Amino acid sequence: MSIPSPIVLILGAGPNIGQSVARAFAAKGYRTALTSRKATEANNSANEIYIEADFTDPSSVVNAFSKVKSELGMPPSVVVYNAAGANLNPPDDPLALALSNFERSLTINATSAFVAAQQATLGFAKLPDTASRTFIYTGNILNTNFVIPPLMDLGVGKSAMSHVVQASAGAYGGKGFK
Repeated sequence: MSIPSPIVLILGAGPNIGQSVARAFAAKGYRTALTSRKATEANNSANEIYIEADFTDPSSVVNAFSKVKSELGMPPSVVVYNAAGANLNPPDDPLALALSNFERSLTINATSAFVAAQQATLGFAKLPDTASRTFIYTGNILNTNFVIPPLMDLGVGKSAMSHVVQASAGAYGGKGFK
């Protein structure tokens, strides 16, 4: 009996970074699961599935992980969170951003990403010892001391998840989770 190919789940598989990451993992023998707001399951194949998801709703993250397990037979060993939400605000008035826009971005950039990290960790615990257990949160310089005032909501979310990733790396590193 052969060991099934590993799975990468890309949350936020848009036409740029997400699709490029999917191709790179597929070239290494991974089965891919790609999520986006515009994904259509009509393009599914044995090694690649598409899952419609909107990360303004954190439950869509849980649904994506469930679909991966039910359609590909096991949890992903690599999870890439590439979704992002941002609203430009006036550089000289960052607090002019509407609360609803700030909350939407924070949900996409931090809350749904947190749920993705939780789901990844639950799945990693069920993988064979030889499996990679990797969570990647794509980001930018906004999670450091670099501030771009018109992208305040994006920076707040990236900073929040930076803290989550650092805390998780310390807590789960001994289990082989990266």
